[in-house]
Amino acid sequence: MFISKAKTSFSSFIGIILCLFGGGNAAFWFLGIILALTGEIDTDGSAVDEFFLSLTICAISVLILLWGIRKIRLINKAKMLDNIFRGDKDGEMPVKSASTLMAMSEDEFVKLFKKLVAKRYIVNASLNNENGAVSIVLNGGKTKNVEYVVVQCNGCGASNTIRKGFVGKCSFCNSDIKGA
Repeated sequence: MFISKAKTSFSSFIGIILCLFGGGNAAFWFLGIILALTGEIDTDGSAVDEFFLSLTICAISVLILLWGIRKIRLINKAKMLDNIFRGDKDGEMPVKSASTLMAMSEDEFVKLFKKLVAKRYIVNASLNNENGAVSIVLNGGKTKNVEYVVVQCNGCGASNTIRKGFVGKCSFCNSDIKGA
């Protein structure tokens, strides 16, 4: 596993709460603005002051909504990376390959990867710059002295070669396998 289930679950919950609160609040205040402008709601004070107050609260609510959406999108990218990493066979993936799979430039990918690691959404992975070739090393492994083992899949019984100590996916049935 390359994703922190606890961290992403909690952040996803917070993102959903932010979206519900921000979206509901924005809709309520936007409706109030529309009703005040059409004269459906009587205003006690200055209509201009109430309009700008409602507009300000509506804008803050929209920002909260956008914050929640951004948080959920970031978690979804972490989940995509987890799926990509779990399919890796040797514990090392070139940034070029990962960025292609994520449909982004290498610079954007490195920035995203660093952000996901800093927020601890992605764990057991790090960037490695060896001889100018930037790659992602999975499970904190090293690129030198790599040892592989052949393991049998518990799902289908097929033999798979995997890096020792790593978790991956069966090539045949996509079940989780561990290189013990």
